[in-house]
Amino acid sequence: MTGELTRGFLKHKVYGTVIAVERDETGVVLAALEIGEAIACRHRLAGYALRPDVNACAEINAHPRDFASFEPVCGEAAHLLAEIGGAEQAARAAELEWQQAHAHAKALKETF
Repeated sequence: MTGELTRGFLKHKVYGTVIAVERDETGVVLAALEIGEAIACRHRLAGYALRPDVNACAEINAHPRDFASFEPVCGEAAHLLAEIGGAEQAARAAELEWQQAHAHAKALKETF
């Protein structure tokens, strides 16, 4: 056991309640916080003050099939722009890698 905790979102399959949770490495929910879907944001997940709510944690751990993993849609412009910037950098890196591989293949073709 490393004692590593992970955070994520769950959504109740029937009621639609969104809950930010903190789990241990075995998947047991140790802390939870019910939040509105409109303000749920994966970029803010680390900053949510999750608490060991005994009732919520017990409910989630006792009935895990009632909940599904949930990835909220982020509508905050600063977060979206940061993601676009990261995607643009990844696309440029991939294009450069392709160009280098293409040049290498072309050189091999000319050699043989």
